[in-house]
Amino acid sequence: MVSRRSIHSTFFVWLTSAQPALGGAVPLDLAKSEVGAREVERLVGRLEHGVFS
Repeated sequence: MVSRRSIHSTFFVWLTSAQPALGGAVPLDLAKSEVGAREVERLVGRLEHGVFS
């Protein structure tokens, strides 16, 4: 079983690291604008549904 702390830690690393699916952008940086936040939301939605970009 994966602990909640482990999941939060992994998500924080993802959120603060350059993501190829976002053109190398850092999700937290993108989320500072409305357009960027929508792009991050779309990527998270794809990941939730198993569509890896």
